[in-house]
Amino acid sequence: GVYAYAGGIGGTLKGGFIISNCYNTANFSATDVKSTYFGGILGDGDSSESAKSIITNCYNTGNITADRYLGGIAARLDGDANSLIEYTYNAGNVTSSNTTSSYIGGFIGTGGAYITDSYNTGDITGVATYVAGILGYSSDRALKFERVFNIGTITSNTSKSAQVGGLIAMGRPAMLDCANYGDVTGYNSVAGLLGKPGNAQAESYLVSLKRSYNVGKITCLSTASSATYGNITSQNTSCKFLEIDSCYFDTSVNEATPYDTEMSGSGVIGLSHSGMVGMQLGGAFVNTTASYPLISGFEENEAHSFGIATILLSEGEATDSIATNFKVGTPYGAVWTGTSNLIIDGNDVTLNNTEKEESATLTLTVGERTRTYNLTIKRDPSGVNSVGVDSKEVLSVKYYTTSGLQVAEPSAEMGVIIEKTIYKDGTSAVRKFVPKF
Repeated sequence: GVYAYAGGIGGTLKGGFIISNCYNTANFSATDVKSTYFGGILGDGDSSESAKSIITNCYNTGNITADRYLGGIAARLDGDANSLIEYTYNAGNVTSSNTTSSYIGGFIGTGGAYITDSYNTGDITGVATYVAGILGYSSDRALKFERVFNIGTITSNTSKSAQVGGLIAMGRPAMLDCANYGDVTGYNSVAGLLGKPGNAQAESYLVSLKRSYNVGKITCLSTASSATYGNITSQNTSCKFLEIDSCYFDTSVNEATPYDTEMSGSGVIGLSHSGMVGMQLGGAFVNTTASYPLISGFEENEAHSFGIATILLSEGEATDSIATNFKVGTPYGAVWTGTSNLIIDGNDVTLNNTEKEESATLTLTVGERTRTYNLTIKRDPSGVNSVGVDSKEVLSVKYYTTSGLQVAEPSAEMGVIIEKTIYKDGTSAVRKFVPKF
């Protein structure tokens, strides 16, 4: 085998380089190579205090399949995180088959940078060692993340010890105003934000996680008592300087792990689904209806919208037992459709069942991404069209197709139409009919 360095824009670059307004759409793959440094934008790059390197406003959509060092943006960035990556994203899938040692990230395989206002949507898959949505492994002290998120699925398919994280597999970051929405699966040291904190025997190596959250599903494959995993990070007894403040997770997605509980007094906080949707994080976060907190700067970003949009049921109800009307998140680009027993009007979903128990389906579409919720309505429909409602003062009348699409004027070619009448006393009535020519 041989060594190989390859990137969509550059193979290897010395410190002080600037890559701006560039992109790659080509796929990378290699076999029979001893050690690959493959990146969607750059294979291998250097940086230093006197020669800082910059990657700005770039993106990669090409898939990368090879051996050891792989990154959706750069395979390796050396120089104690003196590089800057900003306004950049990766949408390519990154996959390694190395069973001994691999460094895989949606942005960087190994090394470090100050990464800000950037995100990953690609699925990141490896067999061993370091696998993460943004950065695989870093020993840098100046590693810094701000306003960074991941919606890709992160998976380590191994029965050996490995570090797996929604954003970072292992490192010593200063992380602020970040979020993970992707599912994370690994054998050991698995977590939503930071798979495992790096060794920190002195305060100068401080690991800091602040004002961030995880709502991705965390799966630890190991059943050993020594397995460490968490919603925010996992345990490293060699990390003596770890600071966690205002980091949250959704308890309807993951239960608190033993390590979460141990760290609860240090800023790891589990909230109910409604609590997560309504929490006031402050800083770079903005609250919108029935959605997780939005990171400022991504108000018109479809990938972020897909991560934050959710359904908000009444307190005490679950998807398999819905008895009252509920809300859905409608951030930028979000479109909801459903079965005919759900009437969707903006953020509001009204139950329109005719049986006491009915199955329903609700689908979120943002761009090319979709997510489907399978629901069960358990509500007595009697009294929906109450006697005497015609005497009430009408506030508005709205019409919907059976797919949930609101129409201004129903017509015969639309087939069955659902009419929703809202009265000034706050009540409503629903009926179905077929318009005549």
